[in-house]
Formats: sequence, C-alpha cells, structure tokens
Amino acid sequence: MKFDMKKAKDVEQKLDDVKGIDEIKDEVKDLIKMIKNSSLYTEKGAKLYKGVLLSGKPGTGKTLLARAIAGEAGVNFIYCSGSNFDEMYVGMGAKRVRELFAEARKNQPCIIFIDEIDSLMSKSRRFGMEHSSSRGTLNQLLAEMDGFEKNENIMVIGATNHEQSLDPAAVRPGRFDKKIHVPLPDVNGRKEILELYLNKIARDDKIDAKKIANMTPGFSGAEIQNLVNTAITQAVHEGRAMADLPAFEYARDRLMMGIERKKLSMTEKDRLNTAIHESGHAVACYFTEGAKKLYKATIVARGGSLGATYMEPDDSDMLSTTKIKCLAQIDTALGGHVAEKLFIGDKKVTTGCSSDLQ
Repeated sequence: MKFDMKKAKDVEQKLDDVKGIDEIKDEVKDLIKMIKNSSLYTEKGAKLYKGVLLSGKPGTGKTLLARAIAGEAGVNFIYCSGSNFDEMYVGMGAKRVRELFAEARKNQPCIIFIDEIDSLMSKSRRFGMEHSSSRGTLNQLLAEMDGFEKNENIMVIGATNHEQSLDPAAVRPGRFDKKIHVPLPDVNGRKEILELYLNKIARDDKIDAKKIANMTPGFSGAEIQNLVNTAITQAVHEGRAMADLPAFEYARDRLMMGIERKKLSMTEKDRLNTAIHESGHAVACYFTEGAKKLYKATIVARGGSLGATYMEPDDSDMLSTTKIKCLAQIDTALGGHVAEKLFIGDKKVTTGCSSDLQ
C-alpha cells in the first residue's frame, strides 16, 4: 500500500499558518525544538517522545497543526487515516502497519501522522467487541512503537475527536508521551482566522473581523472558513461585486438555522401561531435577568422549524455558567409555550413547544 508521503522540502505549512491556537503555541514550539535538536536532549539523558496525541473537536485544525510541526521541524511527513488499516482480509491491517513503519524508517527523520486514530485504537478493538484481526492491527501498531530504537528519528502524531473512546493501554506514557488538547478558538483566535480568510476574498471595506468574531462564539476554524466561503458564494449568486454585511448575516443564519424554506405552504393562521410562539421567546428573553442578548426572531421556516428565535451566545458560557443564566435559559425556552397558552388557548397549544427544551 502506498502512503501519502511528503519530503521535508515539500511540506509548505508553517506554524504561522495555524491561527487561533495561542493557548498551546508554546507547547508546540517546545515539541518542534525537540524534533529539530534531538541530540541536545538525548545527550542530557532526556527521552524523546515516541508519540503525541492531538485531541479536540472537529475542525479545530489538528491536521494542519501536524503538518505545520513537520514543516517547522524540517522532517519528512507521512499522512494516513485510521480507516486505512481496516481490511476484510485477516492480517492485512497488521501488514499495512508494518509497511507504514518500514517506509518511515527509510525516510528518517520522519513524522507519521494518523488522522482519526480512534478508529484504530478504540477500546472496542482490545476488549473483544471487534474481530481478532482488529486487535492484531492495534497490537502491531503498539509493538512498532515499543520497538523504536533510541537512534530512530520517528515520531507518531495521532489526531482524534473522541479521546474518551481510546484504549488507555494504547495512549499510556511510553507510547503517546505527550497529549495536546486543541481547543476551539476564543474571540481573538476567531478574529485571526477571519482575517486570514477575509483577505482571500472580495469584500466590503466595512466588514469588521472583530464584529463577526463576536457573532460566532463556538465556531471552529473549519466553520469560520465555511462561513466566509458561504458569504462570498451568496454574493456572487446575487450578482454583487463583493461580500457585504448582509451576505455574512445570511451565511451565519444558513449555517446555524438551515435552509430557508421559501416555498413552504402555510396558512395565515399557522403563521400567526408561529409569530405568537416566537414572540413569547423574544419577550421572555428581553425581560429575563441573566438571559443572553436577543439576536433575531423570525417566522421564516428554516430546517425543520417553522420559525426561530436566536440569542447571541457568550464566550464565557463555553467555560462555565451560573444558576441565574441556566434559569434564564429555561424561562426563555418556555416563553413560546406560555405565549400560546395566553393568546391561543390552553387546548390549542401546538407541538411547536415540544423541542424548545431540547
């Protein structure tokens, strides 16, 4: 099997290309220093890392970060996915692992990057919930990592979105000595990522990266890239020369709320009921202490809902929240149900309330 291998001179990504990771940048720089000057560490008795595990939510830039580490360290880079080792024939997975490490030994110094490593190193492989050949593939990988000689300049970097599903024996110190959690970008990180992608498109000079960053808490780097691309794509669809603020508002609504169902047939009574329901959410949000800032209330059907009321998320809520905020969120969610009871009647409350607390 041929693996996707790049020689050191062909790895173009650098650490400056990875935005929104200021929290872990020092850790990554130390890792690069160890790869570039391995003899400096071994002479003083330090053991080099055999493996590094990058974990975090999808789209946070784990693959890009691994390529940037190889680019900065000036080493060869082999890319593969955990699913590359799944095979219907017994023994083929273990054979591919042997071929992978043989290729790495021929191209030292080298980084082996295994994306979605949880599909290869899950608990279910070891504890008998999968076929014995799957356990053989995992055991072969661990044997190869345990068999590294002191003078071998090979490092395995694994990336996963599901760290909790990994086999503890596979990611113990001595195999994966370093674990780095790649977080979602904060507001400053989102601003950096937005500036990177905004500079690649035709846009209105009034577009402020900081303002859009404040509008998109919880967005990953990949989602921000998609937001910018959706905005410029929509602007081109509508015959505009550049992406303006309405294009970005459309893109945000499209990504967060789904496709606008313009041709959905609704009676005026259904529209009125939906308006009453969404007004209830909006009024409860506006007057409840501790509630988030109201962003938009609409009776335009999107996705599976006939209308929606959206609040602006707060970055602080991603870390922890208070009791008053939790109660305000419940009050806002129940606002639609209460409005329907007051204005439509207790016996005519619709099923639109059923998903409000989910």
